Amino acid sequence: MKNFNPIAVETITIKFDCSCETEVVETLSDLPIANMYADNVADSEDTDEHPIYCLDCGKEYTCYVYVNMYEGNLEVKDENGNEVDVEIIDIQYSEEITND
Repeated sequence: MKNFNPIAVETITIKFDCSCETEVVETLSDLPIANMYADNVADSEDTDEHPIYCLDCGKEYTCYVYVNMYEGNLEVKDENGNEVDVEIIDIQYSEEITND
């Protein structure tokens, strides 16, 4: 599982190796948004899943994205539910968040 800062994330680009040895690169958008006004961490949680397909062999993977008011996590699993080693290679944040 990989961690990231969930505040104002627009997209996350990940990469991992398919079992056919093809490198899979995917940009995730429409990510879950934590409820920053919740009274506790459990109430702030949101989750989503994104299907990802290897363009070479067609194997399906699922990326699970979990966020709460303090952190974001993602993991990729294959068709059998086995976790795949994944790397976050880019995160794009919203321009609307500033430190003014």
